[in-house]
Amino acid sequence: MRMRKKNNLQSRMDACSEYWIQNPETYKGRWRELKPDCSQLRVEVGCGKGKFTVETAAAEPDMLLIAVEIVKDAMVVGMEKAKAMGLKNVFFISMDVAEIENFFEESELDLLYINFCDPWPRSKNAKRRLTYHTFLDKYRRVLKLGGQIHFKTDNAKLFEFSLEEFARCDLEMRNVTRNLHENGPVGIMTGYEEKFYNLGTPINRCECIVRSKPANTMDVIIFAGQSNMQGETERLSEAETVKDAYEYKWLTNKIVPLRNPVGENIKFDGSEGWALESGDQIPAWLKDHVFGASCYGNTNLVPSFCRAYIDQRETSVLAVHTAKGSSVIDQWAPGAEIYSTLVQKANAAIKKAKREHTIGHIYVVWLQGESDAISGTSKDTYKQKLAQLAQSCMKDFGAERFAVIRVGRFTNDERDLQIMQAQEELCDENPDFIMLTKIAEELNKEPEYMNPYVAGHYSAKGIEILGNAAGGALGKYAE
Repeated sequence: MRMRKKNNLQSRMDACSEYWIQNPETYKGRWRELKPDCSQLRVEVGCGKGKFTVETAAAEPDMLLIAVEIVKDAMVVGMEKAKAMGLKNVFFISMDVAEIENFFEESELDLLYINFCDPWPRSKNAKRRLTYHTFLDKYRRVLKLGGQIHFKTDNAKLFEFSLEEFARCDLEMRNVTRNLHENGPVGIMTGYEEKFYNLGTPINRCECIVRSKPANTMDVIIFAGQSNMQGETERLSEAETVKDAYEYKWLTNKIVPLRNPVGENIKFDGSEGWALESGDQIPAWLKDHVFGASCYGNTNLVPSFCRAYIDQRETSVLAVHTAKGSSVIDQWAPGAEIYSTLVQKANAAIKKAKREHTIGHIYVVWLQGESDAISGTSKDTYKQKLAQLAQSCMKDFGAERFAVIRVGRFTNDERDLQIMQAQEELCDENPDFIMLTKIAEELNKEPEYMNPYVAGHYSAKGIEILGNAAGGALGKYAE
């Protein structure tokens, strides 16, 4: 239930200002200064009106409790209770728990409470649950080894989901119960908990022990498409390593620093292919290869994309390059050789990354459609087949979203519009799709952004502009 806004909220907050930490980021690493003799530093996530908060603080005066609540209209009630009780060991902050690492130092906490959080019941919203593994990894970082998470909920489905996530994050589970108050009230209850108890609703509870720290988070981005994604530029603009970005090489099963040129020449049989050296080799190369490296060792959009993405996300990235020039949407259909190799390479990359990192987001970035324009593929056909491809990527290697760089003009007639409209409509209508940028068509109008030797393809400067725009857009979405 949404809490009603209070007209006198600010004056009530001010009246309890000694309990309100308005600049919590300045306390990172030094929270214990608020109570130097505290036995433990604890955090309650989503304290609501603070019944559990103040009663816990009163029962254990030696510990220090920081109550987190994003809704100030609820938090002020807890602050008023703390003031009325004269408590000296509890303080309140208003923040989004997703930002917890910005406010608490590595291994600073002893215990974290999660009481009756929003279950977000729809599957597509699973990542918003406060017991989703990405949240749990944040908690594991700010909790010390041996620190604990105490979790309570009335939602049985959320509880079972959470147990699986706890196991996934190497949390040792203790005192697991699906009916905490079966034989009478146990421990301090929240306000919601009292209501559920009086209604006879079973309360689920679990304690988790932090046994290990998560590895650094790494987002995996699969770059798929045809020649503009493969890299059909006129020169090598630069070959500087992109900080915090890596590329997965399937042929050697290695993760290497990301730099231009990008990609691998892979034959249909999975063996190492050969690099293009001249335009007259293209027909033979296309016949032999399922995927290709940047043509002639020139510039690709992946490095500029990843730089812009990391600027927004401040995380490491693993790029998986899976592109082939002249490919049409039918060649990417589930079951086709290109798609089968895409899945193999993506899964191998994710498996390799998991050995040393916690996987954050997994996205597919798509730049393709020029060949379908040439072939006259209709809007509806292209939409249907691209939607099928996206669904298969989500099922076969866990892609979260299918991010589209809208194709530019290639035929310069109605056929281009069919593909453009198909991509736009999918991103408008299908929540699995994200439109990253539409600037490709604008770049087509400027000669300096186009490859002067291969019509319809971008220059190194143009492809870097395209990559920067798309990477920044996905980074903002992923924040």
